[in-house]
Amino acid sequence: MELAERLGCSSEDLITHKVDCPEDKLGKIIGKNGINIKQLEDKSGCIIDVDKIQHQIHIQGNDIAIMTVVNEIETIIRSKTEEIVIDLPTYTYLTCKVRLYHFINRRVFLNFRKV
Repeated sequence: MELAERLGCSSEDLITHKVDCPEDKLGKIIGKNGINIKQLEDKSGCIIDVDKIQHQIHIQGNDIAIMTVVNEIETIIRSKTEEIVIDLPTYTYLTCKVRLYHFINRRVFLNFRKV
C-alpha cells in the first residue's frame, strides 16, 4: 500500500518485474554500499532487490516506474569497461592538469610529489 501511494497508483497496478543480469555487471548496478540501487529507487519510486545467486534484479512498482529502472539497468549492462595504457609522461601531464583544475576551481590545497 505504501509503495502504491508513493507511486500515485492503486495496489492493483503494482507488478514485479525480473531482469537477468550478467554476474560481472551486478557490482556496477549495486554500486559501492548500494548507492546505485538507492539512487534508482529514489529516482523511480520502485523497490529493487538484487538476487546475487540467481543474477537477477527484482523490481516492484507500476509499469512506468519499472520501465525507468529497466532502461537504466540495461544501459549499465550494455556498458563496457576499457583499460587504457599510457606512457609515464602522458600520465604525469594528465594528472597534473587534473590537480591544477581542482586547485583553481575548488581552492583545494594539493600536495605535489615528484614521481
